[in-house]
Amino acid sequence: MSESNGDPDGARVDEMSTKLIAEFRQYRARCKAEDAATSQDERTLFEGWAIQKIAGLTVTTLALRTWIESLADELSRRRK
Repeated sequence: MSESNGDPDGARVDEMSTKLIAEFRQYRARCKAEDAATSQDERTLFEGWAIQKIAGLTVTTLALRTWIESLADELSRRRK
């Protein structure tokens, strides 16, 4: 983890990084418990997990974009 140097966003990034590392380790442990043979390739396991995280962020971002656009449209209509 990087030093946050008093930067509140840096501290939040460090905290989230720690949380995600722990989450991945739990995911890896579950995969190994389910099927040791398929969890041998750490890189593939991590890439699959990371893609799932990125997909979740993408879905959330697109939903927020739609919500913000509809809110902006509503505010624009009210001002007329």
